[in-house]
Amino acid sequence: MILKILPSLRARLLPDGQVVLTRKFIDGVLEFQKAWAGPVAVYMLPVKNEAGQMDDVSVWPKDLSFHLEVLEFPEIVTAITADRSAVVLLSLDDFRQSGLAAICQQHGIACSYISEYSLATRKQIIDATTKNPLRRARRKFWENNEERKRRAAVAGATGLQCNGTPTFDCYQDLCQETILFFDTRVTEDLLATEQDISRRFAGFNATRPLRLLFSGRLAPMKGSTHLLEVAKELRRLQVDFHLSICGEGESKQAMSRTIQTEQLGRYVSLNGVLDFKTELVPFVKSDIDLFICCHPQGDPSCTYLETMSCGVPIAGYANEAFEGVVRSSECGWLTPLNRPEELARVVRDIQRTPELLREQSVKALAFAKSHTFNRTVSRRISHLKALDVRAAKTRRGNRIPDAIPEALKETVARGGV
Repeated sequence: MILKILPSLRARLLPDGQVVLTRKFIDGVLEFQKAWAGPVAVYMLPVKNEAGQMDDVSVWPKDLSFHLEVLEFPEIVTAITADRSAVVLLSLDDFRQSGLAAICQQHGIACSYISEYSLATRKQIIDATTKNPLRRARRKFWENNEERKRRAAVAGATGLQCNGTPTFDCYQDLCQETILFFDTRVTEDLLATEQDISRRFAGFNATRPLRLLFSGRLAPMKGSTHLLEVAKELRRLQVDFHLSICGEGESKQAMSRTIQTEQLGRYVSLNGVLDFKTELVPFVKSDIDLFICCHPQGDPSCTYLETMSCGVPIAGYANEAFEGVVRSSECGWLTPLNRPEELARVVRDIQRTPELLREQSVKALAFAKSHTFNRTVSRRISHLKALDVRAAKTRRGNRIPDAIPEALKETVARGGV
């Protein structure tokens, strides 16, 4: 039985035949391949002009242990329906794929969507990234219409895998076989230990500078410029701290100028991109007390679980994704969206209560231990295998079409819209 994956991520084809993918995506597929214990095929749409990711790598498809093809959408539909003894993993966040559950159902093929962004989050992303008010209104109108298609797609799918609580809360009643997971790259061997936490808190008191961190893309969607507003307010509140900002992105130059003009150099450093396993994780485990998260939208970022895996709790904006993490883990501090001064006051209070910070550090690690990358992949693969068993029962005695049904051909031709 083959597992076929259609991610929302697109692939950039280079003139020499190499394909640009993210290291995180490749590692994820390889881990799925191990747990699946069978052939895995990945089908991706091409992209020509797209901003690169921090962990982009160029690969030769023939050198990968899984099958990779970069195809146009009609060819992808043909590829996923070519083998009925398959399970197809789709992305609900790619609008082109909203019609694919019906096609899989017609062919008796088990399929599950991955969902990440709720309607509320998608609108928040529009607010954070779109300056023109007319364009914002048009994009939100389109998202409202798209939500109907998403809900119909979930209702017609064999299963649903929700990354984070926002879409789990929205869609779990639409699909009988729905599971919740929290995205992370941290495997068991990378987890912090309670000894790491003890070493970090040795000699800690309310007078030692509080060591803060943000890591991720420096972009409006991630609220990265709000970090400097937090820093300015902490300085005004006479909090002794240092904020390390790790990452790259479109906001970096503006942030660098602000650090200079506001004379924040003593308090804030831009550290660039650190290698996740060999640099970032060891740095967070040994040298960070608290993660500051100014995400103005509910993107279920892997940042949350990966930070907690280092035994470091998070104080951040109460977007719906982080709210779900705090609710599930009973760990972390929530502050109102887009209110950096409120977040700064919470950080000041945290510095005054080191015993509470240590308690939250232990709780963060305990939660992350239950949701490591290995455990999460195992749960998701078990879910997909169970879906195939269910689809096989449906296939027995039913006539399976040899081609895409006429009613769905327009869906394919228009790219799933």
